[in-house]
Amino acid sequence: MGVVGKALDEHGLGGTESMRATIFAYAGIESTPLVQNQQVIALEAFRAVLDVAAIDEISVAYRDKLVFKPGVIWPGLYHLRLLALTHSWRSPQILEMLTKSVTRLVQLSPIPYIHVRYKSQWMAPAAFGMQNFGAQDLSQLKASEWMTWFQRMELLARLGVMNAVPELRQQVNELGEILDAGGGWFARSMTHDYFRRWGAYTGLMLERDWKLACRRRFDLTFRSLLVQHYSNL
Repeated sequence: MGVVGKALDEHGLGGTESMRATIFAYAGIESTPLVQNQQVIALEAFRAVLDVAAIDEISVAYRDKLVFKPGVIWPGLYHLRLLALTHSWRSPQILEMLTKSVTRLVQLSPIPYIHVRYKSQWMAPAAFGMQNFGAQDLSQLKASEWMTWFQRMELLARLGVMNAVPELRQQVNELGEILDAGGGWFARSMTHDYFRRWGAYTGLMLERDWKLACRRRFDLTFRSLLVQHYSNL
């Protein structure tokens, strides 16, 4: 939260201030100047995507990593969380812009991890789960990929863009087929520390453990229904 968070804020890539604003958003508080200022920054980050046709336009290889070119801003996980959890910014025009931005992220996917080179330090923006917005075969996802899928899709559904992006809408429809096949339950057997361990990026398990299969079904069905509910599908 120190040098790294401040540097990422300076680059418009979602640092300490973005994280703080997101915490307020989780609490349902968005009238503070902090949250409103960070909403503007988050919207600008998504708007910047519209001008990008290929990842090499915003990044350059340096040693064994990709780094953002100077002046580039890009949406990160906290930008998405903040906008998904707040409502004061919403208007038909802004929602249309976000729909186009997410559509472009779909087209650019899979998106590699891109670092920030700040003085002599390598910094990684919060991009967990933000690499693949594109069409995916849900039958082939590993357990770790399902965790990031649930997280990303719930946020995109809350954002209000799901119906207007065919690749996302298709994934929600596939989720419905999985639930139908399980008699209304998400019955696929899976486990991974990403579900169990709560932190800044991971953690979806609400039951105390998944030692009983029913507890796993409860948690994963709940996450599935959240995606369906906010998608309005």
